[in-house]
Amino acid sequence: MQEAASLTGLQLAVLDVLWEEGEATAHRVWTRVRIRRPLALTTVSTILARLERKSVLEHRREGRRHVYRARVSRRDVRSSKVRALTEALFDGDPVGLVEHLVDGGGIDPVRARRIRDLLDGVIERQARRAPDGKEGPTGGRAEAGRDIFPATARPPGTAAPRSDLRL
Repeated sequence: MQEAASLTGLQLAVLDVLWEEGEATAHRVWTRVRIRRPLALTTVSTILARLERKSVLEHRREGRRHVYRARVSRRDVRSSKVRALTEALFDGDPVGLVEHLVDGGGIDPVRARRIRDLLDGVIERQARRAPDGKEGPTGGRAEAGRDIFPATARPPGTAAPRSDLRL
């Protein structure tokens, strides 16, 4: 999925149409993309051909027309792009990315709670697993009162876990 990390904004706009439509001809993609970007049909056709060479999409023939569909999911492309961004700007450290997003503002209380809930879910799932990835002898739960993330496991400068995360 390394190719997905190098996709341009215009290529992503073309893929957005295919993800929403499922399948589409070059003309249909052009009709949808040109609402926001004034492009020639030949430009869209060229982008579709390049994406096909990258194995990001494929086509089938329907008479004289090519009908395109994405071979990669939106989720996979997002993961690849975020992974590449995290590598390039934060030395591969997702904590740096999250800190940047949080410190940069723009996260309203509703979204902040959603992010906290997502992180709490990750912590709960990890707490249920023993080091070998299997359910532990305590039914997948850490020992009562034991911190899931001991102080030595926290990156420098990060706060201790909230008290409600202790098991």
